[in-house]
Amino acid sequence: MTTLEEISKNTYVITFDKVASYNWYKITQTLLTSIDIHADLNKSSLINQDESTEKLMYWQDLFFMEIAEKIAQLKINETVLKKIIVHPLYIENKKFIEHLPKAATAFGREVIIDDLIANENRDALIPDDLLDSVLKKKSRDELRTEFTEWNNENKNPSFFKANFKFLIAACLLGVLVTVGYFSFQKNKLDFDNNSFVNSKEISVFQNIGLGFGNNDSVSKITVQVLDYNSLLKSIKSSEDNIQLNTYSFGKQKLRLILPSNNIVVNLILFEPGEYYLNIKEDFFKIDENTTKFVELQKLENTEMIEQLEQIIFENE
Repeated sequence: MTTLEEISKNTYVITFDKVASYNWYKITQTLLTSIDIHADLNKSSLINQDESTEKLMYWQDLFFMEIAEKIAQLKINETVLKKIIVHPLYIENKKFIEHLPKAATAFGREVIIDDLIANENRDALIPDDLLDSVLKKKSRDELRTEFTEWNNENKNPSFFKANFKFLIAACLLGVLVTVGYFSFQKNKLDFDNNSFVNSKEISVFQNIGLGFGNNDSVSKITVQVLDYNSLLKSIKSSEDNIQLNTYSFGKQKLRLILPSNNIVVNLILFEPGEYYLNIKEDFFKIDENTTKFVELQKLENTEMIEQLEQIIFENE
């Protein structure tokens, strides 16, 4: 049977993308009663990894959402139960759980979990923006109205078939805590809010010999490097889910999955639309507007490598 301490720990991992060796009993007691979770946890020195106020608030909300969904299955003594049922976050999430479409329960949550994990086309079934909706508190609020309408209207089977992905999204509210966010994603990690990602803005080295390279026109780009090794240790994922030495490139943002996130990289614009990446002694030709992660292909052309090295030298 799931304990409150296990819920605390599991929801922490989902919120912060990392594991921590904390006193989960004391943290759980604080989560159950705190109205200012950031102040209370820090005052008691129960956390020490620079967790932000915003994420701590989200964590506590997710904690109570999981309790609200599993309250009947949890073994809780009367004293603790009294603390839970009067907390504003429990009350709010309990109301939300009650608004989940009846059809979501009818489908059977266990069946949906198994089908989603096994389905190679799950990315098509559940778009990124829909996943974002079920992961963000304000979006859950926005979905409540439609859920209520589904419950009150006499919908026929064709309606539920057409809206199956939305019913799945509703089920994901609880499923994500059970099986983990990464089980549903393949190289679709959140690079903007991830402790394993090092983000920085760099200058793009340009080919001065072709006439577009001066101090006034040097362009900037955001490079985000995911620490592959550290991430795997934390979430115990497999190499099939997160591919090492891959990249995506577009909208002035280059994202890389490398063994470490403290690796120095250089980006070179050889000619308009033709980019090369330099990592240590190696060079890679990369394609712009690559939305999905693709493998880095090492450049073997000695003559081109010499030209790229010269461009780096001229721009430094």
